[in-house]
Amino acid sequence: MQTFEFKPALMRGRDNWTLDSGLVTHNGEPFCSLERVTAARYAEMSVKHTHSEWFELTVPGRVHRVSCNMPAGDDSNRQFRALCAAVLTDLVERKPDLQVTIGAGGAIRWAMFIIGAVAAVFGLIVLASIGLGAIRDAKVGFALVFSLGFVAFGAWLAWSYRPWAPPLLLPVSVARDLLSRLSVNEQPATAEKGGKNPEQDKR
Repeated sequence: MQTFEFKPALMRGRDNWTLDSGLVTHNGEPFCSLERVTAARYAEMSVKHTHSEWFELTVPGRVHRVSCNMPAGDDSNRQFRALCAAVLTDLVERKPDLQVTIGAGGAIRWAMFIIGAVAAVFGLIVLASIGLGAIRDAKVGFALVFSLGFVAFGAWLAWSYRPWAPPLLLPVSVARDLLSRLSVNEQPATAEKGGKNPEQDKR
């Protein structure tokens, strides 16, 4: 039996997770049987001073999610990643052909894409106002920097989370190695090697 303890968020208490013979438990209650897993996803997202990571296990009719909002390098974050790595290690034996999706999907991608698009459009509106002389000369410099910043940030965010982009899929063994490394250091999950981009995620 393997045991892991971590806080899912700053103001939350520590949760206890175990993995034993293909069964994941959460605070003593059955959480997910790995024998039934048909898909898995690991994702992380950082915005300003917030950091979120989550790990999803899909079984017929349900998606089980484990999440941790503690910053990279925190003991809880390392324990969370160690749990993910242990689950993937088990899945390597049970489901060697399983593909693990890396990155956010569904509603989260749409939400971040819309935020980025709105920011970019707002920046363009301010640029147009400058061009039309609607902003006083004394504030043109500030408005120009401000608008260009919004356009650049919005375009980057929208492109990063564009919903039509195909997901990155890693073989479960490669995903296991990735999470094993992440559990002992603070580097972000940038795994391109060994992955592939199939057609757009249907989920």
